[in-house]
Amino acid sequence: MALGSVVGAGLVASISLRTNPETVGESATIATVTDTTGPEAVDPLTNWANEISARARASTVVVQSPTGTAAIALAVAIGPDGFLVTSSRALGDQTSFVVHTQAGTIHTAELLGGDADTDIAVLTVDGTIRSALIAISGPVAGDPVAIIDAFNTARPDEITHDTVIATADDGEPLIGVFSLSHATTDAISGAPVVNADGAVTGITAHTSRADVIVGVPIAVAARVAADLIESGGVAHPWLGVSLADVGPAIVTAVVADGPASRAGITPNDLIQAVDGEPIDDAAALVAALLGLEPGHRVELDVDRSGEALTVWFDLGARPVDG
Repeated sequence: MALGSVVGAGLVASISLRTNPETVGESATIATVTDTTGPEAVDPLTNWANEISARARASTVVVQSPTGTAAIALAVAIGPDGFLVTSSRALGDQTSFVVHTQAGTIHTAELLGGDADTDIAVLTVDGTIRSALIAISGPVAGDPVAIIDAFNTARPDEITHDTVIATADDGEPLIGVFSLSHATTDAISGAPVVNADGAVTGITAHTSRADVIVGVPIAVAARVAADLIESGGVAHPWLGVSLADVGPAIVTAVVADGPASRAGITPNDLIQAVDGEPIDDAAALVAALLGLEPGHRVELDVDRSGEALTVWFDLGARPVDG
C-alpha cells in the first residue's frame, strides 16, 4: 500500500472503541503466573505481563490448518458477536481453520474477509469465545505492553515508535504500524498487544523480518474488522494527494478534482495536524487517516510557505484501482 493510495486511507461502529465489549458465552479459565519465588521463579516483569493480559489471553486462540498441527497465527475475540480478529497475510490463501482456546476447547473457523493493506482479517467461529477488552486508542512510544505468544503466556515489551513504515512478507509497505522493542522467536502474527489496563491496543502484523515486530493500532484493526463484518470489504478513506515517502507530510502532488483539491490543498503544503492531533511525518498522517472512514469531515492544519491555514472537507473513498 503506497502512501499515495491512502492519502490517496475506513469503521462502522459494530465494534466500539469507547466502551468495552460485553462478554460472550462462558468465561474461559484464566491462568496467571503469580509465583515469584523459588528456583524457577518468574521475573517480576513477566509476572506483570501475564497478570495484565489474563483477560486477553482467555480471549485469544491459536489458529491452525484443519490438516496441520503448527500454529499459523493467533486471533483474538473482539466485539459482542465473538468474531476473531487476526493477521490477514499470515493466513495465506487458506479459508478454513481450526482454533484452540486457552480453556482447551477446539472450534472450526472460516475466513469472513481480509484486508491486505492493513493486514487485518476476521474469522467466524462455530462457538462462543469471551471477548477481550478493547483500548480506546492505540499505543504511543514508551508505553509498557504485554505481547501474547503461541503458548498462551505473555512477555513484557515496550512501544518504541507509534508510527513506522514496515515491509510485509510480499514486499508491500505496512504504513502506520507501531514497533516493539524486543524481537523474539516466540513472536507470532495476529497476537494481541495488551496495555497496562489489560485492554488490547494492537494486533501484531506479518512482516518480512523475524527480528522486527510491528503491530496494527487497535483503532485501525477495529475499523477494518467492523467494515469486514458489515459488508465483507473495506472502504479506505482518501485525501487525493501524494506525499514524500519519508520525512514531513509535505504534499508533492494533488489529484485533480479529488477531496484535497476541492478543499484548496496545493503542492508543497505541509500537513501538520489531523482533527487537531499533531503529526510529525507522512507515516503519522497515514496512521491518522486509517482510523477514519470515507465521508468523515476532516480538519487539516496546514503550513503554506509559513502561513498557517486550517481546511475542512469530507474524505473520499479510495478508488478501486488504488
